[in-house]
Amino acid sequence: QESNAIINGMYEGLIVLDQKGRVKLVNSRIKNDFSLSHRTQGKKPIELIRSPELQDICNDMLEHRDKKIVNSEIELPGKKYFHVSVVRLGFEDNAPEIIIVLHDISELKRLEKIRKDFVANVSHELRTPLTSIKGYAETLLSVDPEDRDTVSGFVHTIQKNVDNIHDLLQDLIQLASLESGEDEAKLETGDAVNAFNSAREICAPKLEERQIQLASEFPDEDLFVNSEYKQLVQVFTNLLENGIKYSYPNERITVGALERNEEIIFFVQDNGPGVPSSLQDRIFERFFREEGVTSARNGSGTGLGLSICKHIVNRHGGRIWVQSPLPGEIQGSIFYFSLLRAQSG
Repeated sequence: QESNAIINGMYEGLIVLDQKGRVKLVNSRIKNDFSLSHRTQGKKPIELIRSPELQDICNDMLEHRDKKIVNSEIELPGKKYFHVSVVRLGFEDNAPEIIIVLHDISELKRLEKIRKDFVANVSHELRTPLTSIKGYAETLLSVDPEDRDTVSGFVHTIQKNVDNIHDLLQDLIQLASLESGEDEAKLETGDAVNAFNSAREICAPKLEERQIQLASEFPDEDLFVNSEYKQLVQVFTNLLENGIKYSYPNERITVGALERNEEIIFFVQDNGPGVPSSLQDRIFERFFREEGVTSARNGSGTGLGLSICKHIVNRHGGRIWVQSPLPGEIQGSIFYFSLLRAQSG
């Protein structure tokens, strides 16, 4: 009984095979991980775990008595990954037993992919502005210093690309801070309309440049919510900049709020090309790009704005989502986010 308790209490999955390669014993972890409710004794490993690779390892172990241990990784449907150790035991050479130990490394694989994607994305985002800076700087060396218009144009382009790199690094620093969760949100009672007005001022030059109108549809009374004021301003700013980027010139962006019991739901609506339904769950990922979507963007962002919004809203105990296309239309998007209502004053 004590040995069974130890075996079933293991973090790793355990399978014991007899000398014929048939299952003698499985522990609780295997039953839970692979939803095994039926009888397991006497079956082959592949009948429990749909992995031809694992079955081949076991067969090879039975055929070659000189092999004592094999370590490998197997991939199963649903992006599940396991590190597998197959050990041959037995004091009698003619009656070996095989022990299979499976350690779930799916989360490690997921984090490794995130790391690789992150490095690839950051490298990609930095490559373009750095290439431009290098090219214009080299060209400046051969330009007549007296040609002020040309020099000024090149310097302006260099400065613009340096600003893009600075914005990217600032967003990366903030996103890393939000994802670490080290600092708890310091929520205070604040007026969301004031936060929106601050974001409007920040976005005013871009709105004017694109000749986009900004309409607000907030209730007449103050909207007090539990929030960190600066972070709420950033959510509005990021969503407005996203709307500006994907809106056509001379269009309108509408911002407002809906009161729902203990929540206040804010929205930012644009008339851009919209977000396909297949991508709506992914647009809040870091560096996600809507490949194949016709964009009305003018210039580029860091690709982190919506991801930062998601982390800030989640940190505030709210939700964020997108509806696209607009009701009754074939394009346009409405970005919603919710915050908990606070007592006024």
